[in-house]
Parts: sequence; structure tokens; C-alpha cells
Amino acid sequence: MHLPEKFISQMKDVFGNDFDAYLASFSLPREAGLRVNLNKITPEEFEKICPFKLERIPWTTDGYYVDPDLRPAKHPFYHAGLYYMQEPSAMAPVNTMHIENGERILDLCSAPGGKTLQIANRVGESGLVVSNDISASRLRAVVKNIEQFGLKNVIITSEQVDKLANLQREFYDRILVDAPCSGEGMFRKDPSIAASWSEASNDEYHAIQSSLAEGVQPMLKGGGQFLYSTCTFSPVENESVIEGLLNAHSELTIEDIDSEYFEDGIAIGGDERLRSAKRLYPFKLRGEGHFLASLIKDGRLEANVNPQKDQPAPEELQAFMKEVLHEPIVGSFRVHNDKILLDPQAVPDLKGIRVLRRGWLLGELVKGRFEPAQSFAMGLKKEWIKNTITFGYEEIEVVKYLKCETLHVDYPNGWYVVCMGDFPLGWAKVVNGQLKNKYPAAWRMV
Repeated sequence: MHLPEKFISQMKDVFGNDFDAYLASFSLPREAGLRVNLNKITPEEFEKICPFKLERIPWTTDGYYVDPDLRPAKHPFYHAGLYYMQEPSAMAPVNTMHIENGERILDLCSAPGGKTLQIANRVGESGLVVSNDISASRLRAVVKNIEQFGLKNVIITSEQVDKLANLQREFYDRILVDAPCSGEGMFRKDPSIAASWSEASNDEYHAIQSSLAEGVQPMLKGGGQFLYSTCTFSPVENESVIEGLLNAHSELTIEDIDSEYFEDGIAIGGDERLRSAKRLYPFKLRGEGHFLASLIKDGRLEANVNPQKDQPAPEELQAFMKEVLHEPIVGSFRVHNDKILLDPQAVPDLKGIRVLRRGWLLGELVKGRFEPAQSFAMGLKKEWIKNTITFGYEEIEVVKYLKCETLHVDYPNGWYVVCMGDFPLGWAKVVNGQLKNKYPAAWRMV
């Protein structure tokens, strides 16, 4: 791989005696990782049913190295939402956050959504994740990912940070800014990033990163945590951003991230506080590059009181749930443009905010009847469902269903959730022994 001369000069300063090891890391094979969806299965349960070799990623509790040649994203377990494919070092930021059940967390630069999924697994259904990205087009991947994971506690927005901050002051227990960057830690994964690198880009990104890090501070509660991360090695984009934030905010304190797998931050200008940040190097661990810094705001983190009150489901949905489920779902239902959604237990002020998804999409009203959405099926537990058609993990019908083929079954007419073992895959409607496949064409297995 050709590396720009000025970049090489910078990295010699960053890595010192480890520079040759850094260069040698470009010849190492890339590592692939998957992270288990804790909303559906525990890591221990997944290990028992997983058909391919797994090796735990040591800085996570739910991540594994996996051989990419096995194409795990093509397996039915992936379509069932049992795991998400994620680069191993990218799992570190959320694992560094002290997330508790029921918390409210903002993922500011969220697309394509891997960290949003990770956070949502940890806050539980009583918590909230606001997943924001300035690019609405990139957020389409986040919508798909939260639906596949069966998540109910996510609000997806596409908005400028200052507009969010004006409405949502001191609303969040923790805020993650996985900031846009020059991507120096991704050169091995994507050589085109190296080809487009320029020295000026470090300063350009520094301005953007500092603006984002500064912009979220009004939204952080007293006692809350701000986690800043990038996938670059440049001190200008990493330690310098944190130094500026600490100098501007006496109420913020950097905390040491305790991990035997990460390297200390660089004390630029002799600022020893910055050693508490951490760096992930591809020649020190099995993963790409990353930077992490955790800052705590003065104060005592108070427990959240969620003011949401239950709102009844529309009659059409109530009738559908009576047919398909053992017990109806309860909560705060909302109808928007004929779509029926279940709100998370906490909702911030969203006045004037561009919202792409608010909670759990259940379906829509079509000519006086309810049509269920794929996300409804993916968010159900099998034990909640009265009408199921279940195939074993190895049965060919699973693949046929995921390929949107029509099947023949001996079941009474009506709506069903097709399951693979204990895990819902999607909807089907049986009509005179024919299973009319309702699996979304856009999700079809190929």
C-alpha cells in the first residue's frame, strides 16, 4: 500500500519505536467480528447453536472473532437478528460506557448503527437511545438494523447538534460522539482512504470534531458520561480535541479507561491528563485503529422518571393482536400517517426535529384493516405468539422463506409468525394450505 510521505512522517512521531511494527501490520489479515444481539440470545446460548468457529474478543462481553470466508452475514441466524457484523475495535467505545438499565443515551453520529444496536441492548426496553446522524440517507441502514434486531427503544433523527441541544438540555445520562475523522485507522481495511488523505484534513476534521464535542455538552446530565471516539491516529483529531474540551469546561473530568489491551493516550504539550485516553493499535491487538476518551460531568446522576402514559391501540391492531398473540401488547401507541407505532418509555422534545423512526413500528392501517410490519415480528418473543409456524435451524424451508418463496403448509387460514427454532423471522398468511410469504423483498436472502 502506498502511504503519503507526510502521513509517514506524522506516524513516526505517533508510534516512535513501534513505527516498523505499524507498517508491518498492513500485511496482517483483516479481522472480522460479530456481536451477539442480547435482546434475543445470550452469548452462552449463541455459542451452543452457532455453526461456525468463534473466539471471544477480549475487550467485549458479547463480541467474537469469526472467519469472514464463512460469510456469516449470509447465514439464517444473521437474518433472524441474532448478531451484527462489526469490526472488533469498533466494539470498544460502547463497552467503555458505564451503561445501566433504563438510561437515556444519545449516539450523535450513529450511521450505520452498530453502536446504536450495542447501546440499545444495554439500556433495556425501559431505556432510550436517540440515534442521530446528519445524513438522512445513511440512516436508512440504521432503520434496517434496528428492525432486524427487534429493538423498540430507539428514536432515529437527522438533525444538527445545536438544534438538538436547544430542545434536550440535560436529558441524557450518556452521550457518544463517534466523530467523523480522517480514518487513518481504516487504511488497512479500505486503501482508498489512504489515497485521499491530506495533511490539511486533520485540521479540517479537528474543527468539526471540536464543534460536535462542544455542542453536545448542554444535553448531558450532571454526573453523566461523555464518550469521544474516532478511528484515526492523529493527535490533532484525538487528544487535541479532548484537551480543548477539558480546558473549556471545568465541570468535566477525564477518567482513566482501564484495559490491558489498549495503549495510553499521548500527553501532547505535556498534558498528563490525556494519558487517561486510550488508543487501539493494529499491531498490539487483533483489530483496526481506534481512539477513546471518557469524560465525566460534575454532579450526581439521578434516576430517570419516565412520564409516558399508556395510550390504547387502535381497534384494528387490537383485533389483530387478539388473533395472533396470547396477550395484547400495552404501552403508548401512536398513529402517524396511518402507521401505528409504540413509543419508547421516554421521549425527548422532538419539536421541529426531523424524525425517521420513533419507537417500534407495528404496521399500518390499509382500507380499514391492519397490515403488520416486519419490525413487529422481529420485536416479538416466540412465547408471546399464539400463531407460529416453526422450522428447524437446518430445514430447507427456512432458506426458502428467507428467499421470499411460497410454501405449502397444513395450517388453518390466518396470520402467522414464521420462526426458526425459537426466533421469529417474519410474517406469513396461510390461505387454503398455501403460505403467502410476507418477508420483505428488500431483505431477501441472496
